[in-house]
Amino acid sequence: MKHALLGLIRAPQHQLKICKNGREVYGSEIRQDLSEILSAWFPQHASCSEHLLSEFLNLVIETLLYSPKDAAPATLQNQDSVNHMSHKIEEIQPGSTTDPASDLRAGEAEVTRRVSETGEGHCQTQICGNSPFFTSVRESSRLPKGCVLECMSRLQQMDQQNIEDIYLLHTALAARMEEDPQLRRKWRWDGPYTNVSWILGEKSGVNEYITNPVRDLVEEDVLKVKRFLVSKTLQDCSIIAAIKPALDRQTSQDQDSYVNFHGELYQFSIGIIDLDPKSFDKVPFYYHQAVDIDAAFRDLIP
Repeated sequence: MKHALLGLIRAPQHQLKICKNGREVYGSEIRQDLSEILSAWFPQHASCSEHLLSEFLNLVIETLLYSPKDAAPATLQNQDSVNHMSHKIEEIQPGSTTDPASDLRAGEAEVTRRVSETGEGHCQTQICGNSPFFTSVRESSRLPKGCVLECMSRLQQMDQQNIEDIYLLHTALAARMEEDPQLRRKWRWDGPYTNVSWILGEKSGVNEYITNPVRDLVEEDVLKVKRFLVSKTLQDCSIIAAIKPALDRQTSQDQDSYVNFHGELYQFSIGIIDLDPKSFDKVPFYYHQAVDIDAAFRDLIP
C-alpha cells in the first residue's frame, strides 16, 4: 500500500488530491511543499522531508486499515451500504447446472465461498523489484475484516469471470430483450439501485434466491452480468479520508473515529464516493477497452 501511495505522490495525475482546511495543496495541478505542511504534525521529523512524507503515509494507511469495533460505525460514510451489499450478493450463489457455463458458475461460487468463510480480502502483495520505492519490508497481503478496503475488495471480487464471457452473456441477453422489451424492466437493468433488490430482479427477496437452488439459467446469466457491473462500480470509485490531530484525548479514547499513531490520537472520517451504478449497455465498452489494452500490451512484447 505504501508503495502505491508513494507512486501516487510521485505522479498524482487525477488519482490523488491532498487538501488542507478544504483547499487543495497537492495534486496534478497544484504541488505545494508537503514538508512545510506536515512539519506541524510530525515535528520530530521536521528536518527530513522523506521522513515526514513516510510518517504521513503510514498514518493514512492506519486509517484505511482501521477495523471498527461496532458493526455500523458512523464514521465510515457509505461503507455500511457497501458492506451490506457485499454480504447479500455473496449469499446469492449460482446453483448446480448441466449447461456449458456450469464450470464457470462453480468456480465463481468457490471463490465467493472462500472469501466469505475467511472474512478477509485476499490481496496478493505485488511489488516491482525495479521500483525506486521498493524496500525489503513486506506488507501483509490480508486486509483486516471490516475496514473500508476489505469491504471494497469483497465487492470487487464479486465477479470472477473474464470479460469475454461477460460480453457473450451480454450479447445473448441483449438479443432476448430486443425480442421482448419487457425483459429489460423485469430484469431491472435500469434500476432502481437503492437497495439489494436491484440484484434480484422481480423476485420477492433474497431469501427466495437462497432457499430455491433451482433457478432459470437465463436469470443466472443476468445475475452474472449484474455481479460484473457491481464489481466495476467498486473498481471505479474514490475514497475520501479526512484526518486531524485530536484536541481532547479524554473524550476520544473509546470512540471509533480515532486512531492511535505513535502515541498521538488522530480523528478521522472515511467516505466512498463515485458509486454511480454501471449501465448494462456499458458492457461492450468494457470489452473493447480490454481488447485495446491487450493489443497495446502485445505490441510492446519483443
